[in-house]
Amino acid sequence: MKTRLAVRSTAFILLLAGFLGLVFLLLAMKLVSDQERRRQDEQLQGLLNTVDSTLQIAVFLGDRQLATEVVRGLLSNSTVTGVTIRGDSGVLAESRAPPGATDSILPPSLLQTIFGRMTASATLERPVSSPFDDQVVGSIRLIPNQDAIASQVERSTLLVMALLAVQMVFIGFGVVYVVVRYITKPIASISHRLHKLRAETGEQLAPPRGNEEDEIGQLVNDVNAIIDHLVKILGAERELRMQREVDERKFRAIFDNAESAIFLVDSLGQVQSWNPAFARHFAVPRELLAGQQAIDLKSLVAEGGDNLLEQFAQCRREGTTSQLEVNVRHQPGHWLQLSLTAVDDELVQGVANDISERMLAEQAALQRAMTDPLTGLGNRAGFETRLTRLLRTRGEHPDFALLMLDLDHFKAVNDTHGHQAGDLVLQVIGERLSAATRHSDYVARLGGDEFVVLLEGVSDAGPIRRLADNLLVSLIQPIPLDDRQEISVAVGASIGIAFATPGCAMAELVRLADNAMYEAKNNGRNQYRLVGD
Repeated sequence: MKTRLAVRSTAFILLLAGFLGLVFLLLAMKLVSDQERRRQDEQLQGLLNTVDSTLQIAVFLGDRQLATEVVRGLLSNSTVTGVTIRGDSGVLAESRAPPGATDSILPPSLLQTIFGRMTASATLERPVSSPFDDQVVGSIRLIPNQDAIASQVERSTLLVMALLAVQMVFIGFGVVYVVVRYITKPIASISHRLHKLRAETGEQLAPPRGNEEDEIGQLVNDVNAIIDHLVKILGAERELRMQREVDERKFRAIFDNAESAIFLVDSLGQVQSWNPAFARHFAVPRELLAGQQAIDLKSLVAEGGDNLLEQFAQCRREGTTSQLEVNVRHQPGHWLQLSLTAVDDELVQGVANDISERMLAEQAALQRAMTDPLTGLGNRAGFETRLTRLLRTRGEHPDFALLMLDLDHFKAVNDTHGHQAGDLVLQVIGERLSAATRHSDYVARLGGDEFVVLLEGVSDAGPIRRLADNLLVSLIQPIPLDDRQEISVAVGASIGIAFATPGCAMAELVRLADNAMYEAKNNGRNQYRLVGD
């Protein structure tokens, strides 16, 4: 019942036909019964009309014999069970028919239940008038035979019921045949074939015979069209999947063999995935590669990695690509250029390329640009850069001093021994200055025979004076001009010293030290002057 459409539809149609048949049968029984009762009443009225003339004469004359004949004639009809004729002098004739068996098919109780009692015609009484005028001279009372009338009503009703029942049965089974033959059976056939159909192979349905042009045939055509569309989609999907697999293998090969480091990092800076080049470029420790703990990108970089999280947030927020340069923590000379691009609200994709050679070249170029090629010390550009940084970082609380040195009698060395000897003297002086100062101090040759020393972390004049005394002693020592040390020269230095003050500008500090140096030179040379002495 739950799985067969034909069984369900047949049962439903038969139940519906049975219900409607029962309703129509009951309605027909009621209508036929009422009609038959009216016909019996009309028949009794017709009997009375038939004997009306004889009855008028018998009552008018008071003829009992004639009245008795009328009663007998009326009782000869099976639908009359009793007759009483009255005149002015009383009852002229009265008689009742003996009770007889009816030919009813149904029990009397069932007849009463279905048709009810014929109370409307229980007695029929009519006044009798004179045959010569309209004066009432008597009356007649007729008692109908209820059982006979009910039997006739039953026969007429049952005949109609039988005809209706046969009609409903034929209609019901006819509808069942039509529905099953032309609707449910084709649909069941389509369902059965569709259940076994292999749509992925392009197999299609054939419409049931006789349904090629109707709605069921159109349904089959629509199913076939869906199958065609499905086959096309499956084919396209198969091709796309194969192409995707090929692309994935290509991208995987590129990903694994790329020289660039490719990685994904979350909003907390934790690296989620990476390629082998990532491990090489960032010198990732083995314990991190083994997966023992999460890889924090910030822990892998040194210089340039302070604002990594800010860069990640900016990429995700603005959807832009950020570029920055970082130095690998475990390989200080290894520099990488990071290109960061947001993937979604949480992940950022990074690509890192080795720029160590470029950075080394830039540093070398910067070093050359800020180094005196003769002495290897800083030059004027390097000195100004260093002094500018000190003024910017320690401008409010300066703790450094500037020593300005100018060699004494250096021009005589050039004039007497030549520029080659002069260059040798400058190189030796540079070496002696570097040897006398700390690694944190900065020594530079500004040009010619002019040198400067930046002393950091000093704010007291005592250490400065001792250094100046040592420099004067060291620089005045003879400098041999040949390997056999047969020729040597001695040059001294005039030194000017100035302490940096809060808010002091570079030009002002240089001017003060330079003025102090010229004061020392004018006062006899080979001595120093401290601004403020």
